[in-house]
Parts: sequence; structure tokens; C-alpha cells
Amino acid sequence: MEPSTFVWYALGAALVYVLMSALDKGLKAQKKRRLQQSTCADAPTIFVLMYAYKDNYAAASTMRHMLLHALCPAKLSFGIVQCVTATSKDVYGLYQQASAYDPYVSKTIRVKTFHAGQYPTTLEAYDIALDQLYADETYVLITTPGTIFAEQFDVELTKQYRSLPTKRAVLTSHGKKFTMGQVKPSMTPNILTYMAATFPEHVPVDQTAWFPCYQSYDNYPVLTARAAPNMQERPIPAIACSTICSFFKGPPSFHYGGEDGWDASFVLSNALYQQRYHFYASPRTVAFPRTTSPKFMVKTNLEGSGSGYYNYAGVDRTTYECYGRARLGLRSGFTAKDIERKYGNDENFQIAKSTL
Repeated sequence: MEPSTFVWYALGAALVYVLMSALDKGLKAQKKRRLQQSTCADAPTIFVLMYAYKDNYAAASTMRHMLLHALCPAKLSFGIVQCVTATSKDVYGLYQQASAYDPYVSKTIRVKTFHAGQYPTTLEAYDIALDQLYADETYVLITTPGTIFAEQFDVELTKQYRSLPTKRAVLTSHGKKFTMGQVKPSMTPNILTYMAATFPEHVPVDQTAWFPCYQSYDNYPVLTARAAPNMQERPIPAIACSTICSFFKGPPSFHYGGEDGWDASFVLSNALYQQRYHFYASPRTVAFPRTTSPKFMVKTNLEGSGSGYYNYAGVDRTTYECYGRARLGLRSGFTAKDIERKYGNDENFQIAKSTL
């Protein structure tokens, strides 16, 4: 084959690929518009709460990512508690830069700012947001800056929540870490290059159910997630909720105290358990942590909080050691049905136990 002929073949193939990609994108957009017309008018409102502790690029990117992937973005509002330094960029300003050419730009972003010396603890930040920024939305969604959400996560979470046996419940979604490959954000601060390097364009719903467990790290319980082996039809009872995605009706009020080092998910789970919330893991996963460690203020004193949640989760109240039950994600008094839903069968369960 002549070199010139090969070049023409290659150009033709590239042109066909571009045209097919554009057609596929157009069909998906048309299907999404039809779904929006039939769904969004009666869709519930969702208040998205984030604590951005010196992590405004990630917080702004998560806001934009959620609005692009939600089926009904106009039903989302945001309450951001941001901790800034003298050189920090405002989270709302970063979002405006990133979303300038988006099909939908949110006007319901409420921000509370704290400067050095004023930084709140985790529960204090949540309480401030619910007290000062919450506007009676139907649902509350607590998440962490940098979290990646699947397409149409809003209708998926709402549908799953409505299937729960109790309305005083927290539906949590925490999948495996989302890997973007070898691309790294630019060294020059730029919200668009940051998003291109760290946030994928398309994220499908993971049909796997991931449920929360605890592992000991630095003598404290840290939330991790295990995958259930079988397809799940309904939410799974769980021992905790995750700050990656906790979805519930509220709002609760949080009590907070002095400083101590804790995992944010344990802090949140402990606080909600004291207010008689029940925890469930979503049967299909819509939220995924980023591969880098979040810059999160995870300090709240749990002294005097009582032993109820520790017993429920399987964590020693004095030493903070995670018992085998906590590491397996099983509640106190778990049954054969619990084992079947989370491990498939007793053989898988015994294998998981042997690896603790």
C-alpha cells in the first residue's frame, strides 16, 4: 500500500470515529432531556453539604461534577463550609470559572468561610451548615471534596432511599477508589486542568454493593469498604455511614467538643447513631473516593459520647481496637441472612474471617 493511501485510510477512520462519537453523544443527550422532562418537575430537592478544609479546588470540582452528572441539577443546592488561608481561592469563584460554559450553572451555592485560627471541627462544620445554610430541602447529602459521582446519582439515591424500611435512616454509598490513570494536575493552579486530570467525563453506576467496615489505623477506627459478591436488590443494613456519600432526611443537630484525632466517617456515624438513625449501604454504588488523600479536618472529641455506637459497630470503647465483626462490617447479633447478603455464603465468610 502506498504511504499516501495509508494516510487517507487513517484520516477516513478518524473521521468516522469522530462522527460516531458525536452521534452517540447526541443520542445520550436527547435521552437525558426526555428523562428530565418526565422526572424533574416532581423530583425532591437535595442539600449537598461539604466541609472544604483547605481543599477548595476539589470542592469546586465536585460541585461541577455533580451538577453535570445529576439528572435534575436544578434540584441540587450546596452548603459549603470552607477553611481558607491568605492565598486560598474562594470555592464559589473557582466553581464559576470551571462552569462558565456548562449547560446548567447553579445559583444555589451558599458558602460559610473561616480563616486561620477559626477553623471548625468536623461536626461543628456540619452543624453550622445545617443551621445557617440549609433551606428546608427534602434530603441532605453529606460528601467530601474530591468525591466522584456516577451519572444520574440523584435519582438513584432517591429511589433507593424510598425503599428503606424506616425513614430515620442514612443511605451510604462508598465504592472503590476511582483511578484516572497517569495524568497529573498542572503545577500551575488552574481549575480546568485540575478537573481534566482528576475527574472523569463519564462514570456509570457500579452495580456492585459496597458496604462499610472498620480497620484500625494509628490506633483509631477508619472506615473502609468491602464489595458484596452478589447483585443486591435492596439496601443492606450497615454498621456505619461514610462521608463520601451519606444521604438522609433531616436535619439533625450535632454536638461537638474539643480536639482529638478521628476518622470523619466514624465521627459522623457516632453522632447520627446517637440520634437513632439506622445505616444502610446502597445496592448500587454511585459515589467513589478519589485516589489521593483528602485534606480533611477530622478532629472531634468523642469523650462522654457513650458506648452505644462503639458496641453497635464493634469497636472497643477504651482501646479503640476494631473487633473482627467491625472489620467484617457485621452488626451485633448478625444472622445467617446478614452473612449471605454481604458474603454470598458461609464459605466466603470463613475465607474473609481467615484474612483478618
